[in-house]
Amino acid sequence: MYEQYWGLSSSPFDPRHLPEEAMRSTPYEEAIARMLYIVEHNRPGGMLLGCSGSGKTTVLKYLAKTISGINRRLALVNLSGIEGPEFLSLLAEAFSIGITEEATPPMLRRELRDFLSGSVSQGCSIVLVCDDVDQGGRDVIEHLMWLSRTADMTGANVNYLFAANKENARQMSPEIFNLCELRVDLEPWSNDQACDYLDNAMRTAGAQGPIFTPEAAQRINELACGLPGPLARLAELSLLAAAGDDLENITPETIDSVFSELYPMGILTS
Repeated sequence: MYEQYWGLSSSPFDPRHLPEEAMRSTPYEEAIARMLYIVEHNRPGGMLLGCSGSGKTTVLKYLAKTISGINRRLALVNLSGIEGPEFLSLLAEAFSIGITEEATPPMLRRELRDFLSGSVSQGCSIVLVCDDVDQGGRDVIEHLMWLSRTADMTGANVNYLFAANKENARQMSPEIFNLCELRVDLEPWSNDQACDYLDNAMRTAGAQGPIFTPEAAQRINELACGLPGPLARLAELSLLAAAGDDLENITPETIDSVFSELYPMGILTS
């Protein structure tokens, strides 16, 4: 692969291994700080909104890794296409609640209620992190409302960190927003922010010097419309193409060539 050609120790744009330093130095920083405020100050919840490819999932995964620890029980679930009974099973599994495959919704609710009550006696707080909350079925919302009411009745301390596509926000149930006192919007990156991200990602992966020229970084961001997901994909494909052409660095011409070849319609899908 291209890593050896550029003298890299790892892929700089693999979201599964996004280095913490890169997260702290990117435009994610403010969103992360505001969502962390919810947990650290025991506020009810926060809603992270952004368009597809804006980095919502990346932020949630980083938050989940950061806030899990002693006296804190955390569940990270994706609600895309999830219906009610499956949601309860996902919660029980994420919280390591022992259940059988034959467990019915009433049984699952009872187990979750006992879990909430137990967290109070153990002095634990609970954090529920839900990605794609706009993609869950209506009965998932009803189960979330039940969970909120049950937490109030048992005295459990539950924080809700949600993420949803900004374009779907108006179609979402108002009940979901009632759980979230803080709204956090992920805005498209500026050219300077994109340059900082690319430079930091390359250095973290082991690059000894600049590979993307400033003009190339700006061009990537323009074509990606400031969205981190498409930006990272185009950057990685450009590294691969430039290595194949035995280039010393990546210029706007390289970016345009890769873009026109892979996206002839001029649309970089997120």
